[in-house]
Amino acid sequence: MDQKVSLSPEQYELLYPLTVGLSKDGWIVYASEKIRGKIKGMDIGVCFDDLFEVRRPRLMRPVAEVDLLKYTRNLILFTSLDGRFALRGQVIPGVYEGREIVLMALSPWLTWLKENFPQYRCEFF
Repeated sequence: MDQKVSLSPEQYELLYPLTVGLSKDGWIVYASEKIRGKIKGMDIGVCFDDLFEVRRPRLMRPVAEVDLLKYTRNLILFTSLDGRFALRGQVIPGVYEGREIVLMALSPWLTWLKENFPQYRCEFF
């Protein structure tokens, strides 16, 4: 029996302080306080594609046109469009304010950061 498990962003944030919730069409509907404080522009109502480029898995279309829940078994890697930051994480189904969303549990993509910013310190978060 395959049961669908959905968590709220607040529940997810207990395990992953860097949590983002996206609508099915790629708009940010939730962003944890921790991530909003660290990434400029990470605001409710902003399109994910206006801030980030997904590096892996290779998507042939913008996030707004992709069903990210097909990638729950994949590691998601993406960089900010300004080239100043990179994140990695996973997606799971979630529920926020009564509607289904895509939740992303994130952490800094340390390998990319070390290669692109040798002075980067892990104390960032």
